[in-house]
Amino acid sequence: MEQVGEKRTISSILEKLREMVETRKPITAEEYMDAAFFLNILKNEENENLLKLGALAKNKKLELRKQHKHATDATIEYETTPEYIDYERQKMRIDDIKEFIRISKKQGEIRHI
Repeated sequence: MEQVGEKRTISSILEKLREMVETRKPITAEEYMDAAFFLNILKNEENENLLKLGALAKNKKLELRKQHKHATDATIEYETTPEYIDYERQKMRIDDIKEFIRISKKQGEIRHI
């Protein structure tokens, strides 16, 4: 999927797939399985990033909780912070990767029949 010598990353794999979808290029079962295989291997980095972002978000929540009289006020403000948004965005990215892997497996099963 990538050029020879180019580092394979989750972003590069997803971008190549996005291009294929946008240009209506059919994705073969082999391409689905290759992408799923590499995404599954590389998603560990995404999980590590999620842990780091989660720690930052929790620290921010604690900081805001100390500033507010009511927990509800702290939660409302917390959910507008960059730390919370980055954490939630990372969770969605991992969910998208997992869903792509699941769809790829199904595509492989359907095309194998």
